[in-house]
This record gives sequence, C-alpha cells and structure tokens, in this order.
Amino acid sequence: MNKFIKIFSVFCLIFIGISLITRFSEITDKGDYTDVAKFFAGDYSAKLRTSHSLLYGFVHAPLLEIFHSFFIMKVMNVILLILIVLSTYIISKKNKRVLILMILSPIIWYLGPWITPISLAALLFLWGLFFIEKFYENPAKSSIKNLIYAGILNGLALAFWDGFMFFLFIFVICFFYRRNVNDVIVFIFSVILGMLPVLVLNQIFYGFAFFSMIKYIISIIVFNAYGSYAGTPSQFVLLNFIAFVLMIPFFIYTFFSGDFFRKNKRKVVFITLSLLFLLLNPQIRYLLLFWPLIIILLSKSLDKKKFGIQASLFLILSMLIIAPYVIQMNYSTNATQFTSLIANFNNLSILQDKNKLIAEDLRQIAKEYPNQTFVVGNLADDYQRLADMYWGKDVQEFVSIQDYRMFLENNTVLFEKTIDLSPRISERRGIWISGGIGKNENDKTNYSAVSLGIGIDGPIDLENFSLVKKYNLIYISEKPI
Repeated sequence: MNKFIKIFSVFCLIFIGISLITRFSEITDKGDYTDVAKFFAGDYSAKLRTSHSLLYGFVHAPLLEIFHSFFIMKVMNVILLILIVLSTYIISKKNKRVLILMILSPIIWYLGPWITPISLAALLFLWGLFFIEKFYENPAKSSIKNLIYAGILNGLALAFWDGFMFFLFIFVICFFYRRNVNDVIVFIFSVILGMLPVLVLNQIFYGFAFFSMIKYIISIIVFNAYGSYAGTPSQFVLLNFIAFVLMIPFFIYTFFSGDFFRKNKRKVVFITLSLLFLLLNPQIRYLLLFWPLIIILLSKSLDKKKFGIQASLFLILSMLIIAPYVIQMNYSTNATQFTSLIANFNNLSILQDKNKLIAEDLRQIAKEYPNQTFVVGNLADDYQRLADMYWGKDVQEFVSIQDYRMFLENNTVLFEKTIDLSPRISERRGIWISGGIGKNENDKTNYSAVSLGIGIDGPIDLENFSLVKKYNLIYISEKPI
C-alpha cells in the first residue's frame, strides 16, 4: 500500500503540474462548454452558440462566478482524470499492472490540460460498466439495483456529453444481446432517469426536454453532409488518422486470441465496434471513454515481456504528447498538441502569444469604448473568441458578423434543406421533408444602432465601416450613424 501511495502521489504531482501550468487550452468544442459556464455565471457578453448539452457548462457556472477564470474548469478536468486512474485501479481489484499502464497512458496525459465533458462521461461510464458486470456475474442472486445504478450512471454520462449516445447504442447491443428483455427495459428506464438533469434544463431554457440532443444530431448531419467536416483538408484528416492509430495499444491484437476472446467476448466486441466507429471521425479524445476497459483487458492478456514493451511504448508516446505542453508553459508554438506536433515535426517554431495580445487589446478597447456593442469579424465565430476571452462588464455585446449581415439582408435563415421524395409514377401524393437552422426569434439586439466593428488580424469587411484605430491584433472600425 505504501508503494502504491508513493507511485500514485508522484504521478499526481507531475500530472497536475504539467496540466495546469501549461498555457495550452484545447480548442475543439471548448467554447461550447466554457461559454455556457460563463453565460450562466453572468460574465458572457454575447449570445450563446452551442451544439452540445448545457449541463456541463451549467454545473461549472457557480465556480466561474467565484473565480472569474476558466482555470477552475481545467482543475476540475485534472481531478476527473485522476479519479479515472484511481477508479480503474480499484475496479481491477488493485492490479499493479493496471496502475502502471494507466499512469503511463498517453490518452491521460493528452487530455490533462483540456476542458471537456468526456472525462466526466468516461468516469461515469466506467462505474456503470462496473455495476453491469456485478449484475451479470450471477443474475439470479444479484440485486436489480446494480442494473439501475448502471443505467443511471450511463444516463448521466449522456446528459453531460451528447456524443456518448453512439457508444451507448453500441454498449446496449454488445452487453444486452440475448439477455432478458426485462433487463433491457429496466436499463433504458434507468438511463432516462439519469438524463433527468439535462431534460429538466432543456425544458426550462428551450421549452423542449430533448432539444439539445436533437440539435446535436442535426448539427452532425449538417456538418458531415453539407460542410465543415466535409471540407477539412485531406492532409489534416490523414494526420488525425495517424495520431489516432498511434494511440491504440500495440498489443490490442492479443484480445482476439482464442480463450481470452471467448472469456471477454462482449467487452472485446464493444471495443472493436467503438474503434471502427471512431475511424469515421478519428479524434484521440474519444478513446478516453473506453480506455480503462482496454487497460484492464491488457493487464490480463499480456505476458511479462509484452507488458514491459507496451509500458515502454506508452512512456515514449506520453513523453512526446507532453512535450508541446511543456513548451507552452512559457512560450507559444505551432505544435500545440500531438496532432500538430506530427504535422510540424520538421519545422517546429516558437510563436507570438496571440491570445495574450488580443486580451490586452480588449482591455484597452473596453476602456476607450465603454458600454458599446461591437460587430465582430471577419469569421462568423470570431465574436465567440472575444466573448470567451473578455472578462469584464464594460462591453455590452459582441455580435457575430454573420448575424449582422443577415440583419442587413433582412434574412433569418442560416441553413435550410428540403428532401423531395415525390414518386416517379402516377401517384396522387408526394412527400417532402424540410428543415433548417435560423436566427432566434427572441433576438433583442438593436442591430441598426451598432456603429463599431472589430476585426481580428485585419479591418472588418463591412460596407460603410471605416478603420479608425489599430491595436496589437485588433482593428476598430466605425460607421457613421
């Protein structure tokens, strides 16, 4: 026990130090959670634009109201990752191999400085899996409460992170196939119970309990079918794939050996199907969800030699992963995290800290133009970047250039699509399905009174707006009223 405490304490100290001291801040979907937290804390000078559940940001709002910094959200993520390591060790019945592999796991070090609900979802799913296994060890004697606990924990995971729905679907297929139908019903009902916090939140703020889930599904369909992800340069898609594959344990193939596979069939099939699904959109962060299960199985499937090799590979990979974070303790770099490290390995460079300069510009602008509304461009979501970085009460609102242009064009539709299913034969009736994304009808911003524009790295591209002042990276333009 003393040896465990020493090893775990050393890990915690190094992990906390690197994760919290580095200035790296994850950019993928970060605003969907930090903006929500800031909004409900009363510090957000803009309208929300999120495609994810409000719950993760909402529960952090009281902390932001106290600390007025996103740093506290990084602290919470570090705590969750440490709890995942500790929980995996406990669930494995204090297997030393599991502890070593979890401490060296590249995915743990990779996600250390991030702000993401995946860490919380992974912790809840891990314990949900624990109760499922406990229930099925001996269904005749096991209490139904274990199945209910599992369902509630999985429901909470889904409430905090919408993306969990895909893995939950795979999980139900793998773990309830050819099981008692009553067990499935109890589990699904328990999942709905676990989702109650987000369902209530949606009902209060959107008037529809399943609003965020439907919005998330629609956004995925729209992005993949009509833009954004589909327009990602092939180079970066390939780099994401390479980085993703490198993270998968080398000896994962041992899961498919005869006896081992038969004893752990459902778990191995779940991991396999999840990995195949992730190949459609290979992002390293998603691996965390079932990583503890992979590690527990690895600890059983590897002999002493293979275990030593796998631990060494984890160590080397983890060192590469934390290198950019260490650099960003004092500097900025073009290799901010593992994927960009691979992309820029031959031309690593130290860069100017643009966020620091923009934050300095914002403080100066707020003093010189107090209580003003600014239209921000030239990208549609540049306003979100400034609202995320600005902490203060001297800015009335940051407005998206996209919303402002829609006002000028008297347009309220951002995106719409109609699918016509009219028959090709002489049939009286045809079917069409139409949907889209539009501006909120409750938008209270007085766009006609907006006379100040902010451009990042260049003047804002709007007719009748003329440049009046340049700061470090921000350009102020003005329109005569």
